[in-house]
Amino acid sequence: ADFSQQDTTAIGAASAKLTYQANTSNRFEGYLERQQYDKPNRGANASTTQDSNSKEFDFFNVAQIAWNSVLTDRMFVDTKASYNNTKFPLSQKTQLQPLTDAAQNNTLLRNRQSTQIMFRRRLQIVSNLQYYLPQFLGGRHEFKVGFDNGYTPADVDVYRVDNVNLTFRSAPVGTNPAGPTNVQIFNSPLHTESAVMTTALYGQDSYAIGRLTVIGGIRWERIEGYLPAQVTGASEYFPEGLVFQGVTINGVVPDYTVRKSFPEVRNNPLWHNFPPRFNATYELFGNGRTVIKGSWGKYLDQINTGTPPNPNANINQTYVWNDLNGDLNFQRGNAAWNGLRYVGGEFGNQTGNTGGLAVAIFDPTLRRPYREEFTVGLGRVPSRN
Repeated sequence: ADFSQQDTTAIGAASAKLTYQANTSNRFEGYLERQQYDKPNRGANASTTQDSNSKEFDFFNVAQIAWNSVLTDRMFVDTKASYNNTKFPLSQKTQLQPLTDAAQNNTLLRNRQSTQIMFRRRLQIVSNLQYYLPQFLGGRHEFKVGFDNGYTPADVDVYRVDNVNLTFRSAPVGTNPAGPTNVQIFNSPLHTESAVMTTALYGQDSYAIGRLTVIGGIRWERIEGYLPAQVTGASEYFPEGLVFQGVTINGVVPDYTVRKSFPEVRNNPLWHNFPPRFNATYELFGNGRTVIKGSWGKYLDQINTGTPPNPNANINQTYVWNDLNGDLNFQRGNAAWNGLRYVGGEFGNQTGNTGGLAVAIFDPTLRRPYREEFTVGLGRVPSRN
């Protein structure tokens, strides 16, 4: 086989920045950036042929507008609105059915197993106000309050040539003869959407008196996992309305009907949290060289666009493959659905369970994971000789 050994990358990038000073107190900035990656043989290695590694051509775009304003000699405002997106396709290179050789360390032949196109975006608005108070309660204060709102949607599209993956043995393996072994069928094309929304309000005070500086802050945060209403494409093997009769899903035995449209799911999860943070430093000897410091904070874990689980799932089944004409290409022929699986044509017995029917359910009693961090240390600047 023509094995590919080179995984090369061509990178292109361009950026532009514009600054406008409206007056002595107000400045505006705009920024644009685009990066592009072209990898014609992504994942090339000794077990992947030239045709069956990935074609990757992705891009990353950033746009940002910022406004800085000095309101008074003690007050400053900084506001940013930004948008970025990443389109990340991993594409099949041919129109041939993917074929894995189980007799040659599962070498993939003829094509990558699927095309996946991932498109992720993020829209964010952040605004901070800082206020300096030279004397209050015996010390100097630097107050900061702010707002942070982000919306992060992600779409994934999956395609497969003829909606199948094939496995065969090019030579006998033990007592297993050479020849076709399995065919796996999928409900591709598949289009899924998901999103995470976060909103935060926060405030802190840095208080300095003598050699002691204390910083205390708290953040209120709302985070929501969200599935927009979505429609996925028509499927050859698992069309809308196809019924699985009497399948066991999450311990229950219902009939399962394939859907191609799904309503939105909100507040799954929906968490509100108030994580505090505290930091203190004390200069021991008054010469600026030795500082003892400590901090404590509560830090919340983030969730990704895979939360909550999406019922718009990847349904698939695996069968023994009866390659009737010996051409190492799967043809469904006169196969018919019997309520649980396909029979006839080049379909043999089903092996294993049907995938993608039992969709996980997010537990609404779960609370947002977090960690608490406590540090203490001593810092010293060496004296100069």
